[in-house]
Amino acid sequence: MDFYKHLHPTLSREQQDNYVRLARHLVAMTQDAKWESAAFDIGHMALDLMTGDELAPDQVAGHEGPLSCGLLGHALRAGLKAQPGEDWLAYQVRVLGAERDSPLEDWLTSHLWRCTDDTPVGAAMRLMYVLDYGVPGDFEAIREGRAESDYLDNGFLWDRIGMMRPHRN
Repeated sequence: MDFYKHLHPTLSREQQDNYVRLARHLVAMTQDAKWESAAFDIGHMALDLMTGDELAPDQVAGHEGPLSCGLLGHALRAGLKAQPGEDWLAYQVRVLGAERDSPLEDWLTSHLWRCTDDTPVGAAMRLMYVLDYGVPGDFEAIREGRAESDYLDNGFLWDRIGMMRPHRN
């Protein structure tokens, strides 16, 4: 796939704002001294760490206790509310504009990121990458570690969310 070819999803102004809000939340939570890496797992929507139960979108915001959430679970924690009875796919389409089995869904929420970049900061920067460049044509190769991307170190993407890039250990 051509590195310079990108797929440009059509996102509403509200969805674009959701991307920025969620990206800021993901980066900010890693800078909190109480943050634990178990709080983020790209493979989960929202999992109660005490019981092992998966939660529906409308259960996440009011949940007490520790959760392990992927991008969508953290969207709720960032204040992007679910509608009553909304399932995860409907929530994803409404909030992120990402249809099931689309390149956008794979770039943002695929559990396959566990192998290469299962971090909240990586997820945040992939959101910003979509807003500035679209979904890379070689997203699968990037996700699987067979190709490179500058989404983590791209200064323009950090400028977009108005935050400083955290120092790497």
